[in-house]
Amino acid sequence: MSCLILQNIKLKQACFYLSKTNLSVQEIIEKVGYSGSSHFYHIFKKNFTLTPNEYRKQVQK
Repeated sequence: MSCLILQNIKLKQACFYLSKTNLSVQEIIEKVGYSGSSHFYHIFKKNFTLTPNEYRKQVQK
């Protein structure tokens, strides 16, 4: 499986958890399979132009 496809799957799962659960961002990072939080934050912000917490606030409005 391509790295980009796998990354997109992980980000889609993270978005689900951010919008539908109260899990902490760190718990979500672990659940979706990222080994480091700084890498996850970088990839997330690059794809959504928001941090995970900003994304959560946007979707929960």
